[in-house]
Amino acid sequence: AKNNHIPIFPLYNSPVNYRLEMIPRSNRKLQILIIGYYSYIKNQLAVIDIVKEFQKYDITFKFIGDKKGKYYAKCLKRVDSEKLNDYVEFLDDTECNLSDEISQSLAIISTSITEALPITLIESMACGTPFVAPSVGAIPFLDGGVIANVARTRVESLKRIINNVEFWEDLSLKGRKCYQENYHLKKNMKMLDNAVSNTIMLFHNRLN
Repeated sequence: AKNNHIPIFPLYNSPVNYRLEMIPRSNRKLQILIIGYYSYIKNQLAVIDIVKEFQKYDITFKFIGDKKGKYYAKCLKRVDSEKLNDYVEFLDDTECNLSDEISQSLAIISTSITEALPITLIESMACGTPFVAPSVGAIPFLDGGVIANVARTRVESLKRIINNVEFWEDLSLKGRKCYQENYHLKKNMKMLDNAVSNTIMLFHNRLN
């Protein structure tokens, strides 16, 4: 667009699944949340591969997404073969309240191979839930989480979030602030209005 001198107006995502009230860390479930459809793109097997590292914490890794497809079957098989059934739970979107799950989790982890501006992480920031995610798409520009591209750093980051209350609270506050300053619905409504108004004005000027 820039190469063709086409004007660009910013427009961000806003969260859909979130709760207005912030749930304190002490009142949250001992769970790590993974959200998304089952595929090599979302790369859920990479999460399953690190679950053993957290058995002593009595943490549940809760996967939420449509329970169907070959990749989902592979996830089930991996959990079963590694004897991780006591530490992993699979839920369909219709089997839970996603807003509650995000706001009540200790953290959200993403292992996606590619992303743009993932709404799931914006929802986690809105809920004050720290995230661990790879450096793809716009993720490095989000606050409230830790960038982790390989298994070792994913494990280290999650353990620090679980064990260090001060670190958790710092990420939580940064995420909430980032959401309020950049991704709040009212702000994005203004951005959309600006984009539409400017587009109409440009179109009108070119006609004249």
